[in-house]
Amino acid sequence: MSTPCEQTALYPNGMAVDDEGRVYTNHGSDTVLQILVGDDPPDPTKLSFRHRAFATANVLVNSLSPNGIQIEDNVLYFAAGANLNAVPIQADGTAGKQRTHYRGPALSYIDDFSVHNGAFVLARTIPAQLAALTPSAREPRQTATCPLPDGATPSSVRRQPDLPAEDTVFPPGTLVVTAFFGGGLYTLPSVP
Repeated sequence: MSTPCEQTALYPNGMAVDDEGRVYTNHGSDTVLQILVGDDPPDPTKLSFRHRAFATANVLVNSLSPNGIQIEDNVLYFAAGANLNAVPIQADGTAGKQRTHYRGPALSYIDDFSVHNGAFVLARTIPAQLAALTPSAREPRQTATCPLPDGATPSSVRRQPDLPAEDTVFPPGTLVVTAFFGGGLYTLPSVP
């Protein structure tokens, strides 16, 4: 027996999964949702999904809704407009105090980003560039920008993990970038 899929008002654009298996995605408005899989208490006869608001983009500060989402060291980072926001994930799965981790230039827009050891690579659609940020004690500073060839606009970026060469498609540290406008899949050499 099958039933039709239930329509929802969930329009995810970014996603990350924490070490406990909780899924995080944006809601297409101003909210990052946390999706929990399974029942509480557990019921081995069924699989259920529950969701709750985890973080909210301040439209006065960020101007746009959450977009890219990444997790590193139990901190959820999400892009919203020109900014990167950070929310600690508490041991019980609740959100810690949200803060602006990086305030980007006015009228810029981060479509996606990658984080590794506190360093970020931003895929900006406005202006069309990749921007590298290094960590610091106070606030990251932009250290380099890299336009893609042929006027391509980066829409997502991921760093190839540090896995043995036989287990990867690209060498460790390689940036893999998709471009929405201008099309294509690009790779850039290893980054620190």
